[in-house]
Amino acid sequence: MEVHPLHTPCYCEENVCMLLNQLHDSHNVPWRDLAALFITSHTRLTPVWRQAASQHANGLVLWDYHVVALHRQQEGDCLVWDMDSTLLLPCSWHAYRSAALFPSEAEVARFAPRVFRMVSGQALTSRFESDRSHMRSESGGWSAPPPPWPCFECAARGGGGPLTLEALLRVDADLGPGTKLLEQAASNQLPWEEVCGEAEATLAE
Repeated sequence: MEVHPLHTPCYCEENVCMLLNQLHDSHNVPWRDLAALFITSHTRLTPVWRQAASQHANGLVLWDYHVVALHRQQEGDCLVWDMDSTLLLPCSWHAYRSAALFPSEAEVARFAPRVFRMVSGQALTSRFESDRSHMRSESGGWSAPPPPWPCFECAARGGGGPLTLEALLRVDADLGPGTKLLEQAASNQLPWEEVCGEAEATLAE
């Protein structure tokens, strides 16, 4: 499967939404096999390694937050699409966890604990809403040039209402079916059925 993701720097959540729609609409990947992973922390200093924007040998960048796309494979593992990474695009979840999220206990321990929220691709692409105001500077200009596509607006009639970026980054919020806070994403096994199965059933109502 040859995929050419759209990428606008500093708009990872929108890049992921566009990619999930592309994988589903153009490559017939079922929604039950597509999800996003939102990564943040209480301090909004969120370490991710092997990032192209880094000035460090280990590729460390402290993002406010970061978002990657997940594509479950029939063999059990899943592929991670991080368009800001120097790793393979896509790469396996196991490889991404080891290199980009948990390179070593000592490295991870230097920073505040991160929070991981898994969101079904169907819920995210139908409910996500953003006016990009978080990317406006105090003077009203853009802190980074915006993507060429229109802002995302919630298109779902059911399923819990809009998913705003602010809500998705809350470290203790229960956002209903199709989303789940993970325990440090420390496991190789992601809760696909719980996250994507619930979203599929709810959005079908």
